[in-house]
Amino acid sequence: MSSKFGSNVDKPKRIKKVLEITAIIILVLFLLWFEYQYLPIGWDWERTFRPATLEFMAGHSPYTIQTFFMPPWLLIPLIPLALLPVRISNLILVDIGFLCYLFILYRLKIRPNIALIFMLFPTTLLVLATNNVDWLIMLGFLLPPQLGLFLVLIKPQVGIAMAIYWLIVSPNKIKTFLPVTFAYLISFAIYGFWISKPATMADKTGYHGSFDISFFPYLVPLGLALLIVSIHKHKDGFTYMASPFLAPYVGVNSYTVVLLGLCKLWSQHQNALPKEEERKDDKYKLLAKKISDDQSEPI
Repeated sequence: MSSKFGSNVDKPKRIKKVLEITAIIILVLFLLWFEYQYLPIGWDWERTFRPATLEFMAGHSPYTIQTFFMPPWLLIPLIPLALLPVRISNLILVDIGFLCYLFILYRLKIRPNIALIFMLFPTTLLVLATNNVDWLIMLGFLLPPQLGLFLVLIKPQVGIAMAIYWLIVSPNKIKTFLPVTFAYLISFAIYGFWISKPATMADKTGYHGSFDISFFPYLVPLGLALLIVSIHKHKDGFTYMASPFLAPYVGVNSYTVVLLGLCKLWSQHQNALPKEEERKDDKYKLLAKKISDDQSEPI
């Protein structure tokens, strides 16, 4: 009798849960349809990453694509997307970037109000709108250095400071940097010294011109100062912020990493405030107790 009554009580809860799941599925499907219909195709995916990935898959040099000058291992995870129609792959890559940003903010313990500012900031939205991969470099910040180096060095203007930070603080520098160094040497053997390509583009595509809003070399001291403070205080949020100030070329979207560093430091400061207030309260309580004890002592 009781089990039958219990099952009858649980039935409305099960129905409610099913309705909630159904509503979520419908909402997700609607959002995907809306993205497919109205989301513009990202310039970087359509003009750079997808063509370079297709060349890479065909056994050709991806560096025949004029605007591609990143390490070739970036293209490996993009292969499944490159096989899809461009509008579908564009949609998937935007959603992956969006989810990666949320994951990064979660792992860094960024407060929700601060995370909202980050997600709605123009440079963050620009990364997603153009389908650039800055979120992938920032994901490297969360990985062990041996693996993270493969991601942070994809875009030095976003991650070079983190590589320098790891070089300084790593207890075993050879073990940490050997895998990525070996990968670079193999890529040079296959594709030539592709790392020099940006310099050869300077007079052809506006590189170091219309696309470049760096303040190099004037703010290099600021980048170095951020690195020094980060190492001294053991707070890598300062390191996140340093890379754009150390690079000779920086697109506007790459300044998103500066915002990420600010958000991390801001959240750490906010999280530390209650502890400081608790310590102050404890001091006041001890002082009040001492005064009370002194007054209760006989004269």
